[in-house]
Amino acid sequence: MVASDCTEAVMGWGMQPMCRRVHLRARSPAAERTVTESRRKRVDRGTPDEAEHGIQKWTGQRRMLCLLPMKESDVLPAGSSNDLRLAVSAAQAAGAVICERFHAEASTVHRKDGKGEVTETDLAAEAAIFDVLSGSDHGILSEEAGGTHENADLWIIDPVDGTTNFSRRLSLCAVSIGLRLGGQLALGVILHPVTGEVYLAERGLGAWKNQQRLHVATTDDPSLAVIYLTHGYAVEHRRRYGEALARFAETSYPRTFGSTAAELSFVAAGAGDGWICSGDELWDFAAGMVLVEEAGGRVSDWRGADWDGQSTFTIVSNGAIHDFLTDTVSDLQPV
Repeated sequence: MVASDCTEAVMGWGMQPMCRRVHLRARSPAAERTVTESRRKRVDRGTPDEAEHGIQKWTGQRRMLCLLPMKESDVLPAGSSNDLRLAVSAAQAAGAVICERFHAEASTVHRKDGKGEVTETDLAAEAAIFDVLSGSDHGILSEEAGGTHENADLWIIDPVDGTTNFSRRLSLCAVSIGLRLGGQLALGVILHPVTGEVYLAERGLGAWKNQQRLHVATTDDPSLAVIYLTHGYAVEHRRRYGEALARFAETSYPRTFGSTAAELSFVAAGAGDGWICSGDELWDFAAGMVLVEEAGGRVSDWRGADWDGQSTFTIVSNGAIHDFLTDTVSDLQPV
């Protein structure tokens, strides 16, 4: 019999293992109770670092481990603006909600007019973000509550990017908060609640993960490229995704993880070389675009033109592989 004393997280680029996998070999019930009690005492006792930086809980016989919240000094680079500090605080508030509910009974799932799932956790995480941002003068556009695209200064929010993953207890979900100032994307924060990783970027300050400077990969060989692909909900976007996937499968390593924010944070960290989508919404990729560009990457539409702030035909890459990506799919973008 094989068991685990903690939740396993998907390990991305540079992520540290959250927990130790334990292999149990047919212990007696009495021995099993002894082992369980020993682990429980270790978690209850904790360490000063865990008490300050982590949340560890037992739910029945299941251990839930989250590395939230972290202090701002552990996340923010020098020179961060007040807006970036506010975005990090809002993301952490939402992350705490998600982490608390990750192992709870599945919350109610509703279909959103054919545009994916929404759970009670999506709404609760969104409310936590709104509470933090309530003192800001900027407008808000959020996946669940909606809003207007018209404001030049606008918070762009996806409280749980990867809701389908979350509802099935897959750890690849993220909080995504971007900010547009004067009509231009100015900063982005992507928080992975289960692993505790905080990816952030602000124009002119670079891209960071928990104060570690990020740089895109230098891969320029299509045969070595890891390329993330995703799509919107409409049938034409799904078909276009299928065609693009078939083309890249002949030359490269295509991947689909179910969370645009997570995928873009991986590209910024060098754990992928490109990301391609048609049909995603602005809240899916706004924060991630800033991350990748500040990490040294490039953004365009499928034809290679500069992204105009509205197009949902988007390619985000390490730059070195960008021309290969546009050459492969440019004919799939409608005129």
